[in-house]
Amino acid sequence: MSSKPTRVGVSNRTFDTCGAAALPPHIELVSLADEPSATDVEVVWRRQWDSTAWAVQLLDRLPSLRWLHTDTAGVDRLPLARLAEMNVRLSNARGAHTPAVAEWALGALLLTARSLDKTALDSAERRWVVHQDDLLLRGRTVMVLGLGDIGRYLAALCNALGMRVVGVSRSGKAIHGVEVVEAAGSWRDLLPEATFLVNCLPLTPDTEGIVDRAVLTRLGSPGWLINVGRGQTVVETDLIAALRMRTLSGAVLDTVVQEPLPAESELWNCPGLLVSPHASAFTETTERRTRELFLTELGRHREGAEPANLIDLQRGY
Repeated sequence: MSSKPTRVGVSNRTFDTCGAAALPPHIELVSLADEPSATDVEVVWRRQWDSTAWAVQLLDRLPSLRWLHTDTAGVDRLPLARLAEMNVRLSNARGAHTPAVAEWALGALLLTARSLDKTALDSAERRWVVHQDDLLLRGRTVMVLGLGDIGRYLAALCNALGMRVVGVSRSGKAIHGVEVVEAAGSWRDLLPEATFLVNCLPLTPDTEGIVDRAVLTRLGSPGWLINVGRGQTVVETDLIAALRMRTLSGAVLDTVVQEPLPAESELWNCPGLLVSPHASAFTETTERRTRELFLTELGRHREGAEPANLIDLQRGY
């Protein structure tokens, strides 16, 4: 391992918020706003708040770049083919956001099952209303679409509540307490048995638009869609139609196709739809967890090892 500090390119905001005092001595932050052509920078650390455009613009300015780490879990908005051509490794924050996003999804299950959103509105209006037709989660079936870190964590939480968990994965690999179905198999045939469909999928050519009219029709009423995957995995026009025709009970979306969601979007006016501003990963531990993950990955880099969270640039995850 080299004793020389590793120069890490960051946005100006990261430089201001982290600073040298918060980091070990073997890392030297380089503000790319102050040094836009830092030719010796081999590592770029993209934080949660840094835009995709910011990272893309760096590629032509940093000829020595060999590794880009992003604090996000999703990498679909980054130019994966271009990174492959440049022989730049890409790693993500897989694992750092897992508990937060899974807990958020569980919260969405509880909110919809027990009418907590309606209760909050009733309370604000000083209305004493008993919602007698709420759902008991115990014994209900939840289908988890995507059994990566977040999907598996959520499955364990749902198991603890006594729910039946059906999981859909590309590999179909067995997971304790989960009825696993291969993504290429007949998982859609099981949708009528589910009350909740939780989408945890990354965006790839295979998953784009996977939650479409056929899926929503099979889920039906009293089914609910909860999306903590990418917005583009849901066909929003099909979702809007299902909600307006009441063939679906409702949906809770943490991600949408266009973010921020424009005020004129039809999604805002759909009955039974709650929209969250892509905030499921944010808790009081987010900053610490993402920073610790990057420093661990940086240690591997300094030892000449590949990142533990190395992204397959062909698969997109």
